[in-house]
Amino acid sequence: MRIRKGRRGFAASPSSSFKKPFASKPLQKHPYGEDWSSISASIKKRDNYTCRAEELGLPRCGKQYRPPFQHLLEAHHILSYEKYRSHNPKYLITVCRDCHHRIHDRQFSKPITDKQKRAARTIR
Repeated sequence: MRIRKGRRGFAASPSSSFKKPFASKPLQKHPYGEDWSSISASIKKRDNYTCRAEELGLPRCGKQYRPPFQHLLEAHHILSYEKYRSHNPKYLITVCRDCHHRIHDRQFSKPITDKQKRAARTIR
């Protein structure tokens, strides 16, 4: 019986077929919807690829990540998406990853104003 050599010279049994070492997973849908990547990209461009976390009450960051490094920035919903279900650009802001983690850890974040709540009710 002849033993075949697989990729990179490793011996493979005659009955086994070559399997990819990293099987690709099917793409998962983003919880914010299929168009979230384009919305997020437009918000980053609008904000000139700069972290605007100081507008939410965090210390001034001002990090700027121009393309091809814009993936280090994230679009943040000022009004909770789970509650208001809106991607209105008025209520989205660009923040860097570090500031985004601080916001969601509730460090330094400002409470939502009544004006923002009223405006969000009209979006529905």
